[in-house]
Amino acid sequence: MEQEEKLEFIKDICTHWRKKLHLEQEAEDIAQDVVVKLLEKGKWDVTKGYLAKAAKHYCIDLKRQGVEKMAQLDEKIPCPTSLRDELDRRMFLDKALKKFTWVEQKAVRLRLQGVKLKTIAKETGLSLSRAQAIIDETAQELNRLWVSR
Repeated sequence: MEQEEKLEFIKDICTHWRKKLHLEQEAEDIAQDVVVKLLEKGKWDVTKGYLAKAAKHYCIDLKRQGVEKMAQLDEKIPCPTSLRDELDRRMFLDKALKKFTWVEQKAVRLRLQGVKLKTIAKETGLSLSRAQAIIDETAQELNRLWVSR
């Protein structure tokens, strides 16, 4: 199998698993990551079955990482235990978010509404990795502010 043919095959597998697992990354980006991993491990000259499994497992790992990041974000932003706590939290967030740039505010508000990272990146004009970094950094600072209030 030629190199370009392998890359297309991996891209097709990634497209399938990306849709099935509802991943935010583009299939081409995922496929390139799979190729880099295979090349680093010296496993480029393998069967189609091996390529398919490698791509599938990489997509599953991405999904797990995404779930873990959402759980980490939930841990960083305090969770209310009553209606009064919810109102306190909302008032705190409204006031505290004013200290951040509009991009940081928008990214965190969208993430708290359950908007996917890809959509947040598009709406704020950021790359996926930069959007994730801004959300993480802002959430950490919000948590610090919440604890110290």
